[in-house]
Amino acid sequence: MNRRILAGLTIFLILSFPFAEKVPVAVVDLLEKSGVSKDLAGTISDYLRTQLVNTDELIVVSRENMNSILAEQNFQAAACNTEECIVAAGKLLGVKKIFTGSLGRVGSIFLINIKMISIETGQIEKSASEEAASEEALLDAVKKAVAGFLGKIYTQPIVKDHPVITLPPVKASPVYTDPGYGFIDLLYGFGFAGMQLQFIRSDPPLTPGELGLSGTLPPSFTQINWPMVAVGMNTPLAFRVGGFMPKKPGRLQGGFYLDISYVHCYLKTQEVENWQIDYESTGGTFTFIDNEYFTSDIFSMSGVVLLKFVDSKFLDFYAGGGLGFTMNAWKAPFIYGYTSGDVFSPPSEGFNFGFNLAIPVIGFRAKVQSLQFVFEYSLQLAGFKPDRNVEGENNLAGYFLNTFRIGLGFSIH
Repeated sequence: MNRRILAGLTIFLILSFPFAEKVPVAVVDLLEKSGVSKDLAGTISDYLRTQLVNTDELIVVSRENMNSILAEQNFQAAACNTEECIVAAGKLLGVKKIFTGSLGRVGSIFLINIKMISIETGQIEKSASEEAASEEALLDAVKKAVAGFLGKIYTQPIVKDHPVITLPPVKASPVYTDPGYGFIDLLYGFGFAGMQLQFIRSDPPLTPGELGLSGTLPPSFTQINWPMVAVGMNTPLAFRVGGFMPKKPGRLQGGFYLDISYVHCYLKTQEVENWQIDYESTGGTFTFIDNEYFTSDIFSMSGVVLLKFVDSKFLDFYAGGGLGFTMNAWKAPFIYGYTSGDVFSPPSEGFNFGFNLAIPVIGFRAKVQSLQFVFEYSLQLAGFKPDRNVEGENNLAGYFLNTFRIGLGFSIH
């Protein structure tokens, strides 16, 4: 009885052993180089699959099944020509190794290069290069390459249209690969802001009256500075165009947009304790009694670079920063200047160019087909020099704009 069991077990092991050693592999079509057509590269790639099947030691995924599985996972197989991308494709296919390479021509000599990549390590385990004097001789070159990979020469006859083994679809977790897209956004904003307002002139010195100031102040001074005062914001609007680049496996997806925005800012009625005269902090409190002491209409144009940290079919999360310039129409009803004529009188007003720095920018895009709902926060530093047309002055109006924007976007594929 024991002998029968032992004999049966031995036969079972002998019959099952060859199949247990079979390794699932896939072949990526050879990249056609100079002097070689895509059709020839595809034909030799199919012949390579056939020779690997003929070894009877490998399970080879067919071209059709490979394309079907990758298409189901939204994997861009056509653009997959790096080792990193090939390894990612191999994991989706559920294979252990992938064969890839190139086919080229120098004069009348064909050059075929094939390499075998381990999916587990991502490293090239073996490579082979063969030369052939004609297209027909390429068949023997493929046989030699396969023999070099597996360590022995196979003498099976060539089978025309040899069937390539087809693996069942791999049940892998869905992988979303963003091919990239453009977008157009229209946004409305709200938020809070502060500003630094400073006037400097030494010859002749500044006076409180010409700046529309009253209270306990020196009769003259060379500098007056409010480092941070509260500012109100009205109707922050923005229009932008941009896009995200196609995502590469293992890398963050980059993008950009050009932002054109507008906001009206006004210095609020308030009491200020932190202010300076002649570069020294004062011990008293200064009171702004009118919302219109200093107002600005700020038009900005900025270029912003983005990095996407979360991307799916329904939601994108990104961050970035950028810079640009501003056009500023400002007005100060109580401040004297030569801005309205030859008489030194209020109001003082003007139009000046400045700078704009947006950092950080953090946003979400919720996607419903081509429609997108956008929510974004940005801290903008915008500044310019209000010019009263008075010689020797060096004035500054610097804004710190915390803006939350919401709006609609439309994607362009």
